[in-house]
Amino acid sequence: LTNLLIHISVSILVFLLFRIVTNSRKTGFFWGLLFLVHPIYVQAVAWIPGRNDTLLTLYALIAVIALFRYCSTGSNGMLAVNIVSFILAMYTKEQGVLLMFIFGVIIFNSKYREQILPLSFIWFISCFLFIIPRKLVMTGGFIFSIASYYDYFTQVIMAFIISIGKLIIPLHQSVFPSVIETPLWPGLLVIILIILAYFSVGVRNKGIFTLGLFWFLVMSALPLLWGSLEDEHFEHRLYLSSIGFFLLISQLNIWSLFTKKYPRILQMFLVVILISFGAKTWIRSHTYRDEMSFAVSAVEESPLHAKAYYLLGNVYESKKDWQQAIRSYDQALEINPMNANVFNNRGDTFLQLKVFESALEDFNSALAISPDNLEVRNNRAVAYYFLQEYDLAWTDVQLVLANDGKVHPDFLLALEQKLSDQSR
Repeated sequence: LTNLLIHISVSILVFLLFRIVTNSRKTGFFWGLLFLVHPIYVQAVAWIPGRNDTLLTLYALIAVIALFRYCSTGSNGMLAVNIVSFILAMYTKEQGVLLMFIFGVIIFNSKYREQILPLSFIWFISCFLFIIPRKLVMTGGFIFSIASYYDYFTQVIMAFIISIGKLIIPLHQSVFPSVIETPLWPGLLVIILIILAYFSVGVRNKGIFTLGLFWFLVMSALPLLWGSLEDEHFEHRLYLSSIGFFLLISQLNIWSLFTKKYPRILQMFLVVILISFGAKTWIRSHTYRDEMSFAVSAVEESPLHAKAYYLLGNVYESKKDWQQAIRSYDQALEINPMNANVFNNRGDTFLQLKVFESALEDFNSALAISPDNLEVRNNRAVAYYFLQEYDLAWTDVQLVLANDGKVHPDFLLALEQKLSDQSR
C-alpha cells in the first residue's frame, strides 16, 4: 500500500511537471495517467526493493518542479525546496547525485543562465552533505571484474535499446530481465521512429527535448552499467529515467500534427493505449502476488537465468518441498556452476533429507568458491557432526567463532559432548 501511495504521488508530480513544460493541462494529464498505468512500473510498485526508486523519483520530481518554479518566479523558497529535495533524493539512493547535472541543463535554458556557476556550487556543497556522512558510516566497497570490455559495453548498449523498447512497447517483461533473452527489435523500432519524427516534423521546444534526452541518458547510465555486470536489468531501475524519455517524446511535433489533422483518431489511439497499458499492468501485478508466483514467473520468463532457479529453489526449501528444491538448485548449477550460495542451499536441503555425504560434498564445493563464507563453514560442521567426524566439525566451528560468526549453542554443546565422549 505504501508503494502504491508513493506511485500515485509521483504520477501527480509527473502531471505537474508536464503541465509546466508543455503549458497544457490536458497534455500533463495524459502523461501523468500514462505513468500511473504503465506496466513497466509494476516491479517498482509491487516489489519492496523498488521502493528506493519510487522515493528517489518522488524527491527528484519535487526538486525539478521547484527549480522550474524558481526559474519562472525567482522565489528563494522554491530554490530551498529544490536543495532540500535534492539532499533527500541522494540519501534515498546514490543515483540522486546525478540530478545536479539535470538541474544544470534546466538553469542553462532559463533566464537565470548567468547564475549557473553559483547554483552549481550550492548543489556541489549539497553533494558533500551526502558524501561525507556516508563515508563515515559505510565501510568497504564494491569489487567486480570485467573479463571483456568489448562484451561488457556491447551488453550496455543492447540493454539501453531494450529499455527504450519496453517504455513504448512493453513486451517481454521479466522478473529477472536479461539481454540474452530479450529481443532488440522493439527498441530499434522506437529509436528509428523517433529519428524519423525528429527530422521530418521537428520538435516543439528544443530545450525541453534536450532536457528529456539528457535526463534519460544520465539517469539510465548507472543502472545500465551496474546491471550489465551480471546481466540483471531490473525494470524498477527505469522508474526515474523513463520520465526523461517521456519528456523527449512529448516534444515531437508529431503530436501537434495529429491534433490538427486527425484529432479524433489521436484521442481514440491514446485511450486505447491507456486501457491496454492498464490491463497489462493489472495482469502483470499477479506475478508479485506471493513468493511462489514470483519465483515461478522468474523461471518461466528467464529460463537461462541461474538466479531464477535459485530463487525457486529457496521458495521450495522454505515450504519444505525438498525434492523440488534440489531439482531447482540442480538447474541453477547447470547454468552457473560457480555460485557458492546455490551449493550451500542445496547442501542444507540434503541435510534436511539426511543425505549427509551429498551435503558435505556441496559444502566443500561452496567453500572452494567462497572460502571465507562462515555460514557455509558452519553448515559443513553440521554435516561433519552427523558423519561422526567430530574433530573436523570442531575445526570448522572454531574457525567460525574466531571470525565472530554464530554457532547455535545447542549444536555447540552437543559437539562438545561428543568430543568429550570420544576422548574417554
